[in-house]
Amino acid sequence: GVLYGALFVWKWKLPTLFLLTAGTIGLLYSLWFTPFSVPDEMDHFDTAYYYANVVLGHPLKTESGAMLKRTCDLKAVDIYTMLPTADTYQAQAESLSAPVGDTGMVETTGRRVNRFPFLYAFATLGMVIGRLLGLGLVPLYYLARLFNFAFFLLTIYWALKKMPFGKMVLFAIALLPMTMHLAC
Repeated sequence: GVLYGALFVWKWKLPTLFLLTAGTIGLLYSLWFTPFSVPDEMDHFDTAYYYANVVLGHPLKTESGAMLKRTCDLKAVDIYTMLPTADTYQAQAESLSAPVGDTGMVETTGRRVNRFPFLYAFATLGMVIGRLLGLGLVPLYYLARLFNFAFFLLTIYWALKKMPFGKMVLFAIALLPMTMHLAC
């Protein structure tokens, strides 16, 4: 009803309505789904982490073929599971303001997704900024997630402004629950 009113009664522009609607839904999704609660999210996180290592000047791989991660990030990952509980949300809240801890790099096994690196550019940028600021795992994770989501929002916004037809179809598809879930 609100979308109908905004579009047809108050005559809002579709791209602006998309930013407000998708931005709100996306922020709620991002908070609802704790880090690593989505299938294969750890693999995508490791991939962006790998590229952040490259940007920050760390070696691509160690002599044994492992990837490098900060010690504090390895310890923090243990609290997250695929099925978040009240304890998971509590640990997440505490992790947002917790001191970073040991930022020394250690070898670990990571599962990198072998896709085009540019697909991880925005998540990597968020991770690089987070690591340069000395953020812990949870803020680092959310910063990468936020940069990825901002890219999604800007891409769809731009497409809605430039498309000569089919804007309502793109608007509807971009707001589908699965699309929003993947974007977040």
